[in-house]
Amino acid sequence: MASKLSLRYLPSHSIVYLPPHFTAMKHLLLLLLCGSTAIAQTLVPVTDEILTVNSSTAMVGITRNSTEVRLPTNSKSYVYRITVIPKGRSAGGTSLFDLLKMSGDPTLAVTGSVAKFAVSNGDNSAVDAFIFTNSDDNASFMSKRDGDWTPCRQMLNRGNCCFSTTSCMGQHVFFAFRNNNVMQGLNVRVEIVALTDDASVGEQKYSYTITNATDREIKYQIKDNSTDWREMRLSNGYTQNMTGTSPYMYITIQTDAFKKVSYRIESGVRHKIIWNQLAAKWDLVRY
Repeated sequence: MASKLSLRYLPSHSIVYLPPHFTAMKHLLLLLLCGSTAIAQTLVPVTDEILTVNSSTAMVGITRNSTEVRLPTNSKSYVYRITVIPKGRSAGGTSLFDLLKMSGDPTLAVTGSVAKFAVSNGDNSAVDAFIFTNSDDNASFMSKRDGDWTPCRQMLNRGNCCFSTTSCMGQHVFFAFRNNNVMQGLNVRVEIVALTDDASVGEQKYSYTITNATDREIKYQIKDNSTDWREMRLSNGYTQNMTGTSPYMYITIQTDAFKKVSYRIESGVRHKIIWNQLAAKWDLVRY
């Protein structure tokens, strides 16, 4: 006669009781019950730096500045704090990383409000702040080609602040700032702390964006190092978003039996398919 498994729960202690001869099964069951909370999450300081943005009427220096942030590949989210101060003043005080550590709860970086960690804004200094997730947009912003860049997030006329986010992620994240103040140069302290998930190591996903800017449907082939070629179809005027486990992929677009282009494309960079009038073939360019 088969033995029956009996369970009894005590709400006040959350203990599972099993007959003595189920010792091995008890250990397995307890492991399964506890497994969902055993994932280690760690706060990792990413950057703490000061950028200068001069006044819009300054004869020398730059009125825009940016920094590239390299998030750990197993980042689940991150907290960023922006502190704006007039040039020449100190940006001291307890660091964002130390404040988050003292909170005693790493998941605060995802689930909690971190606005309380913003530095008090005594003189109302403010900048325009932007987050970019690809280098082309950041370069266009820094070159003042306004209208030729799209931020993941923008915060206009922003004073001291602190936010957490699970978006604007990736291998290449840029924090950029613009000073619209006519008279006053400013320093911007940028602090970023990532929340990493040890269970997600090796599961990093990379994003790819391809737009068909032609007047017809285009067929192309795409692959990464671990997959075979896949044939894709993209209607004119549409955008295709893909994810992969490699930071780059290969793409081939064939016009006819004699003309084709092949490129290695990087994640986080937008590409579009166009008609190359000079070469008389379909082509791929960044935008």
